[in-house]
Amino acid sequence: MPPPIDVGEDARETTLRQHLEAMGSAWFALCSQCSILEKFNCPLTKTPMSDPVIAADGHTYSRAALKWWFHSQKNFGLPILSPLEHEPMETSTSPDENMRSALSEVVLEYRRMMCEVEQGKPTHAASIPLVRASSDTTLTIELTEEVVKHSMPVAAPIGFEQQGQPESAMRRQDLGELREAFTKLDSLREVLKETLEGWDPPSITVIGTRSVGKSSLLERLAMMPLFPRNPSICTRLPIHVRLRQCDPGDHGHATLVVEDAQTGALEGEPRLIPIQSGARFVEEVQERIRAENKDTDGISVTKRIIVELHHPNVPTIDLVDTPGLEAMPGQAPATRQILESQLAQDRARGNNTIYLLIVAAAGRFQVNDQAAAFVEEHALHERALGVFTKCDELPPKLYSHLRKMVEDPSQENNGMRLAHGWVATMNSDDYEELPGQERLMRQMQDELSFFSSHSDLQALEAAGDATSSALIHRLKLVYMRYLHDTWVPKTLRKIHEKGCEARFEELRLCGRSLSQSAEERNAAARAELGSRLSQAQDTLMTQYLAEEVRPFREALVATLKGIATGEGVPMEAFKMHFAHKKAALTDLWRAKMKEITEFWEMRVHNILTATCEVEESDAGLFSFNMVTHPGETLQHFFSGRKKPSACRKLEEMARVHLHEYPDFIESVMEVHRNRLRLCIEQLQSQLTHFDNLIDADIHGSLVSCIPSEDLRSCTFRIDVKKVTDNIIMVLMVHGPTASLITGLEKLVTVGSEIEKCSADRDRYTARIEKLKQARIGVQNMFGLSEEDVRALELLDDDAGIDEAEYFDGLPFIRYTWNGQSRI
Repeated sequence: MPPPIDVGEDARETTLRQHLEAMGSAWFALCSQCSILEKFNCPLTKTPMSDPVIAADGHTYSRAALKWWFHSQKNFGLPILSPLEHEPMETSTSPDENMRSALSEVVLEYRRMMCEVEQGKPTHAASIPLVRASSDTTLTIELTEEVVKHSMPVAAPIGFEQQGQPESAMRRQDLGELREAFTKLDSLREVLKETLEGWDPPSITVIGTRSVGKSSLLERLAMMPLFPRNPSICTRLPIHVRLRQCDPGDHGHATLVVEDAQTGALEGEPRLIPIQSGARFVEEVQERIRAENKDTDGISVTKRIIVELHHPNVPTIDLVDTPGLEAMPGQAPATRQILESQLAQDRARGNNTIYLLIVAAAGRFQVNDQAAAFVEEHALHERALGVFTKCDELPPKLYSHLRKMVEDPSQENNGMRLAHGWVATMNSDDYEELPGQERLMRQMQDELSFFSSHSDLQALEAAGDATSSALIHRLKLVYMRYLHDTWVPKTLRKIHEKGCEARFEELRLCGRSLSQSAEERNAAARAELGSRLSQAQDTLMTQYLAEEVRPFREALVATLKGIATGEGVPMEAFKMHFAHKKAALTDLWRAKMKEITEFWEMRVHNILTATCEVEESDAGLFSFNMVTHPGETLQHFFSGRKKPSACRKLEEMARVHLHEYPDFIESVMEVHRNRLRLCIEQLQSQLTHFDNLIDADIHGSLVSCIPSEDLRSCTFRIDVKKVTDNIIMVLMVHGPTASLITGLEKLVTVGSEIEKCSADRDRYTARIEKLKQARIGVQNMFGLSEEDVRALELLDDDAGIDEAEYFDGLPFIRYTWNGQSRI
């Protein structure tokens, strides 16, 4: 949806808007106590109009909301229709000064009276006239001390037993009570949504047979006229009304779209609809889909209607209306398929749905219909709350039976026991001609009057077992229980799991984060290098002997054997002949010096650039190794650990990934190359000196030379073993060994991390910080100690904590109905 169009505002509107924002939810509580104040709420947004204008259809709207409506209609290529009359209209408007003036006076008088009430001062009622420009009539708004007191919020922390509260708290008329109870939770939703993929708010799904009042009940709970109520049109496909709380200063709005039930794909863009007459738009879409599904009597199993309502006075929760379960052959399979699909989605979302089993009190008045059978079949008793609707259609002689059914829903009474009990309600159909919000307010008043009209009904209301307000209160308690038993453990574990994953990936990919202090950075990098070099020395020397020294010895023997003997060599050509024979030996030495240099350069570089590799087994257990580039394991750290335990182990080891610091590696390699060059130069000088020893006239112990009888020639022999042993001794004494890499870590500074690694680390750090915020938010919201949270996080770890034992020790929420304490 596009943002509301900036239409400008004068100082009066700004001041009024600021006062309304300061009131927050108190404005909507005031409206529930004084229904005439609904006149000040825009039909499009159901929020107060700080800049009201009279449109061409004669109705008053918020200027910004109306312009947004016009823009939306044009954006969809639709004609400009009246949001309420559904007829073509012009876009001209005029300010409704009477409405703005009266609203300003209401707000100021309310602020005055509220201050006096809070200070314990006597206060006098206020009468504010409202001249309706559209009808030239004058309405009088009466603000009394009682109205103001009942509109003031009653705070109750989560986990606090909801007993002995003022009657107004029990008589809050809509799901705004849930919003007030879970304001802290709503404040966490964005960070939870951002940090926990797949995180979903809880939902309320109705289950019932046809025409038992499911849609009417959901509409009454939300106090928003968004569910179809045409008596000739029953619900034919799932209707999801997604309530989303927005800030008090934001414009409320509702959108409508059709979604594929299997893929979640949308049919076009969500369309803006007026909240006050939203049900009409939903009915139109439902009728279109019904016509497309004649083979199943209009029931659609492939589509669902999505209405998303953003409003300051709603909790973030989903309301799901479903087609009535039918015994008719043409509809029964389709309606069951829809409900079973809802159950499958609920399981995928973590079983966060509260089910309302709806039974009409009129008629046979027995809990044994298709809906009850469905609850029984799918074992939903522990998550279901029963609701008797249409109680006003019962004859008075059955009121006592209704009371028994609610208080003791045993099979003997043709009832069904549900974990969350039963509530009796009624929603009169006498006001269908009234605008949606006004009709809902009248229904609310009539329901309260009805349950005050008879002793049995009064007893039900007094026990919190009757009226939609009691149902809302019960839902809040059920919701609290869900939060305590399911949501908190699941969410904290999920946060912990995601935190472990983020930290695990950071440590795996980026290693330990180095301090900003140069001294500490150098110390950490040098310690890491020293650890690697000390770990590698034995392996490195073994590889050096196996890959360089032994092959060199074998090559020496083979080369020396080729020049070991000679007969009839002229004496005058002996030195030249012998030098020619030794050329192969000299070439071998030179080649070996190059190979040795390459060996020590490559191996030390591999140690410096070794990376951490994590392997996950089919059982979900992790192993961690330091691996050099050719795939050789430099160091094995651990194996067979779950991810949280592996993460903690990585934390303890605090390995620095040196390959992320190329300047450091290059500095170390430069020192190493210089050392290696000096070592090779010394070795070369020793071998050159030794080369001179293999001459008959200098060192007869290595070369024996026997002149012929005529002294014109000679026979010589080289002692292959002795020459080979001497050369190898020179190599081992003067050539590179493991001592070459000792102390390399002390000679250089670490430098900076590569940019990509820094960016990755910043990303993981930001994610971990958000997860910490979510964890602290949940912890503070429920008053959990750090010990409680830590124990819960370790349930899925290697710590061996017993889950049942843990939950026995958690702080619990107590809630009560029917005089019984439920834990």
